[in-house]
Amino acid sequence: MNVLQAQPISFSRARVTEVTDRELVEQALAEPAAFLEIFQRYRDPVHRYCHRRLGNREAAEDATQTTFMRSFANLKSCKDRDGFRSWLFTIAHNVVVDVWRSSKPVQSLDWAEHVEDRAASPEDQAIATTEHLYITALLVKLPNSQREVVELRLQGFTDKEIAGILGKSHEAIRAAQHRALIQLRSLVGGDPTKESGNVER
Repeated sequence: MNVLQAQPISFSRARVTEVTDRELVEQALAEPAAFLEIFQRYRDPVHRYCHRRLGNREAAEDATQTTFMRSFANLKSCKDRDGFRSWLFTIAHNVVVDVWRSSKPVQSLDWAEHVEDRAASPEDQAIATTEHLYITALLVKLPNSQREVVELRLQGFTDKEIAGILGKSHEAIRAAQHRALIQLRSLVGGDPTKESGNVER
């Protein structure tokens, strides 16, 4: 049986909020079915990252599934269990790179159709959706080396963590982020939905 389709392990509500990544990894190594708790914790963040990188929902869903299958199969190789989140997103990044190499995905904004409705009013929801669309349109215009840094930043990673995920130096990440901010500032004054020139991949 696919572990991702297994029944959830029984945890009390109070316990779930206290379980660390280290504890989840150790539980999953001892009892593979416990990996479902890891999947439930990180499914949405990984999917959001893949969706921003690949541009369409179907590709993101496939990449998300591949990411978790690879992490499940290689869980023993995660030596820094406190750094599991960075390790998982390193796998997600590698999956995305594999997809880009195999066939360049079509850029789209179809994820915006399913933005979770947390707005207090239809007006607030419309504003939130517009902001997501605007940010995504801006990111598409960045060179890939800058865009991937910004997108990982949006997932809450530090420069040091991003350097580890992308296999680059801390200085290179800081430089890429600086160039991205300059580029974004220049784009903000214009219309990000207009066609751009060649983009570095």
